Amino acid sequence: MDNLSQNSTVANIQLALHVANIFKILDIQIEKSFEKSHMNLLHQFKNYPQYFSGLVLLVEKYLKWQAQMSLSDQIELMFIQEDMFSFMGENERAIEIIECVEKLYKHQISEEASNLGVIKTTGSISVSDTIKQTQAECYKRLGKIFYYQRKYTQSQWNMQQARHLYQSIRDIRGAAQCWKTLGQISQIQNQYEDAIIMFQQAKEQFERIGNRLGVTQCLKSLRDISLMLNQYEEAKFMLQQAKEQFEEIGSRLGAAQCLKSLGHISGMLKQYDDAKDMLQQAKEQFESLGNRLGAAQCLKSLGEIGQMLDQYQDAKVMLEQAKEQCEGLGNTLGAVQCLPSLREISNRQDQYDEAKDMLQQSKEQFEGTGNRLEAAQCLQILGNICRMLSQYEEAKIMLEQAKGQFEGLRDRLGVAQCLQHLGDISQLQDQYEEAKVMQEQAKEQFEELGDRLGAAQCFQSLGNIYGILSQYEEAKVMLEQAKEQFEELGDRLGAAQCLQRLGDISQLQGQYEEAKVMQEQAKEQFEGIGSRLGAAQCLQSLASICQMLSQYEEANVKLEQAKEQFEGLGDRLGADQCLLRLGDINQLQDQYEEAKVMLEQAKEQVEGLGSRLGAAQSLQSLGSICQMLSQYDAWATYARCSANMTKQGSCWRKLKSNLRGLETGWELLSACDTWETSANCRTSMREQRSC
Repeated sequence: MDNLSQNSTVANIQLALHVANIFKILDIQIEKSFEKSHMNLLHQFKNYPQYFSGLVLLVEKYLKWQAQMSLSDQIELMFIQEDMFSFMGENERAIEIIECVEKLYKHQISEEASNLGVIKTTGSISVSDTIKQTQAECYKRLGKIFYYQRKYTQSQWNMQQARHLYQSIRDIRGAAQCWKTLGQISQIQNQYEDAIIMFQQAKEQFERIGNRLGVTQCLKSLRDISLMLNQYEEAKFMLQQAKEQFEEIGSRLGAAQCLKSLGHISGMLKQYDDAKDMLQQAKEQFESLGNRLGAAQCLKSLGEIGQMLDQYQDAKVMLEQAKEQCEGLGNTLGAVQCLPSLREISNRQDQYDEAKDMLQQSKEQFEGTGNRLEAAQCLQILGNICRMLSQYEEAKIMLEQAKGQFEGLRDRLGVAQCLQHLGDISQLQDQYEEAKVMQEQAKEQFEELGDRLGAAQCFQSLGNIYGILSQYEEAKVMLEQAKEQFEELGDRLGAAQCLQRLGDISQLQGQYEEAKVMQEQAKEQFEGIGSRLGAAQCLQSLASICQMLSQYEEANVKLEQAKEQFEGLGDRLGADQCLLRLGDINQLQDQYEEAKVMLEQAKEQVEGLGSRLGAAQSLQSLGSICQMLSQYDAWATYARCSANMTKQGSCWRKLKSNLRGLETGWELLSACDTWETSANCRTSMREQRSC
């Protein structure tokens, strides 16, 4: 052990070859006799966390000789034991060890008081610096554990007690570590100005004692705050510097944390290839260090990126693993945060119910411990889950409550996000004016905070709303602005989505050549980032444009390609819509029998998926073919079924908006409740064969 290389990477390789023998020898020797050299060897293993699971058993065995140890050695060894349990996420066992240490030093105080003849009831016991040091260390360690358990009020109190004790004995290093953790608590609570002051204090004190690791950690935290304030490029630059410094001083954990943060930023900017590489590297480093929580967080982020890229099978596996690992570590909120993505992938209703139960429990726990920020975040996620389940009124209540709590905490980012989600719900409820107001308010707040990504997303939503309202010029302005911002941020997916929507609007305005160029560009961009779903949707739109231009052969080719891609993604509805469109094109080419086969097949499939709108469109097309073939009874039956199916709320409105060119004839159809007696209407429709 003494001859291991000073280079941490080389030392790890050397140690891996012999660690099994070292552990075996130690186990035998500790059983036989008490030697100080055994403790020194156990102490050396503190720098190799990948071996903690085996090491804790040896430390426990060595502590059986505690009667022959000095009190300071005994406490030092117990602190090593606590370090290992905390690192492995076994917090309750770590707390038990700290409580045992507290009993030891309290016993020491009593002994000192007895020797000095001091009456305990007076409370005037002179406590030595050594005892204060132990007390401070216990407070600091408890503060750390409560911090990782998200019990921030308890963590803050313990850290403040520790800091006062360290300052009273002029322990600069201990006080600096407390300042750093207090800064982390303020950062998590979005109290950024307080956090910056605390990190600066910690950094200055670490610099005074030449602690490069402490300085680097504070720099990383200050850079993380830049990230929170969406100063992404600045944050990336500083995190890269911090990572290099961690590597220079041999801190693999610090370097892994920087890699994880860099991957997270790249993911937010939709730079998915870079994000995946960094997160994979970080995950491997956390695993080699035995840091299960860090590895689980990387898995969750990798799963979410896979979902964004339509790589659903891989994403599902990673998110399931992340959820299981978080549950195993008792990290309820981490497990719950995996569920919305899993729900989108697997479409399993029970996962949302499970998520709601877990979040409700977490919210109540946070409220019980006075952690208002985490409680508000739980409410926000609950609101979004209800939104995904189309429980819009319940979602609005929760998001309004969360918004009120964020306002009380002066968390402007939380407020802006709630406004954005409330605007999304109003849009889903066809309350477009209300949605516009909320998205505008959210956009303004994102801009004030310097959150360009949030502002770009609001521009995108506003563009979509204007498009739905047929206010095409306003929609184009908003979508162009969103696209420019996404491009500046390196968000290729967001830019591609805006380009796709701009193509849709040009198509609605009859600008088919322009629309075709945009959809081709969007398709290339989707393919470039691996979004097969986006590419398939562009192919579908391109086929529609070709159909409008009477380029039927090209339309057929593109629809077949889109259908194959939708099938490959498991998107049955998308594939069925392509089949429906193929039937329509065959009809336009007077290939009626072939068209009927396709439309019947499409009707059966969309009915199986519960799509009333798709079934109605199939029936309408089948009716049109029967009309062309003068099969009027069959046409009347199809038309009646179609009208009955579409006279249902939003389906009816959507179908009418999709049939702009058929308004006159379709309104005649929709006016009839009893088709068998509607001779006048039937006659009118026969006269509109071209329609």
